[in-house]
Amino acid sequence: MRGALLIAVLLGPVALACASSEETAEQARAEIQQALEHGNRTRALAAIDELRDALPETPEALLEVSRFLVQAGDSPRAGGSSRRPAPLPGARRREDRPRYLR
Repeated sequence: MRGALLIAVLLGPVALACASSEETAEQARAEIQQALEHGNRTRALAAIDELRDALPETPEALLEVSRFLVQAGDSPRAGGSSRRPAPLPGARRREDRPRYLR
């Protein structure tokens, strides 16, 4: 009994995190579709970045993100790796640039 309670307590946050990332992915997919239907490329690319962050690093996820990138007209990024290059030591992010250009 104690062991089951301990497992539930330890795995509870993991299950919640998985559910929230899946919800985030579903919201991002809906946002992408809506942006593409309205021809808003900037909003679609921002939502694709959200989807990429929410999905696990799997070949299926990479294919899904690549498909959306092609639909949004960003084919060069679709062929690349899903991982972003590591920043150089001491480099700062440019917060004034759109998220998909950072």
